[in-house]
Amino acid sequence: INQHVNNTFYFSWLIDALPFDWLLAHRPVLMDVMFRAECSIGDTVNIAHEDTSPLEKCHLIYNQDGKELAKALTRWEGK
Repeated sequence: INQHVNNTFYFSWLIDALPFDWLLAHRPVLMDVMFRAECSIGDTVNIAHEDTSPLEKCHLIYNQDGKELAKALTRWEGK
C-alpha cells in the first residue's frame, strides 16, 4: 500500500548475500541494524559485506543510485 518494503526484507537480504558454506558453519548471535532510508518497490538493491574480525561482519545495503538504505553489524559463532 505504501510502496516501500518493510524492514524484514533487509535482514533476509543481508543473510542471502553471505556464502552458503559460511551459513552452514555459523549462526548469528548479534545483529545491530541502522535503517537509513526507505527502499521503494522496484528499486535495485545492492549488498556488500566486509569481515571486521573472523566472526564479525559489517554489511551495507544501498540502492541503484548509491543511496545507503541500511548498515548492519553481525556477530557469529560456529555451530
